[in-house]
Amino acid sequence: MRLFNKDSELTYSQFEKQYNFIYPELNLNLWVNIEDMTNQEKKEEIGWEMSGGYLKKLEYKEAWQEYWNRASDSDKEFFTTLPNFDVDIFFEITSIDTRHNTAKIKSLAKEKLLEKAQQLTEQAEKLKLQAEKM
Repeated sequence: MRLFNKDSELTYSQFEKQYNFIYPELNLNLWVNIEDMTNQEKKEEIGWEMSGGYLKKLEYKEAWQEYWNRASDSDKEFFTTLPNFDVDIFFEITSIDTRHNTAKIKSLAKEKLLEKAQQLTEQAEKLKLQAEKM
């Protein structure tokens, strides 16, 4: 499987299993309530007074930005810690600039992995002691 224009060691099936990949919910249409409408939108859109807002059509990269704005830190971490992650290619695809946040996200991911490794080490020690008692 290719990720970020580079071959990876993963097949798509392995990728799905290992990363529990869930496609992001990209909304190409977004409801905008009256109170959230700009004056420009009120001038350009027809019928917003009667319907209480309007349905905004988003371009692909706008939809990515809208998704990224509501994505959790763990969702963002998922993307930025993928094998072969490349900030420039991600930006080209999504228009989301992760250069400033990638280091922070990777640092948090590393902390989580180290914490998990410590927990597993402690569990292994407990199991070893239980096995020795038998």
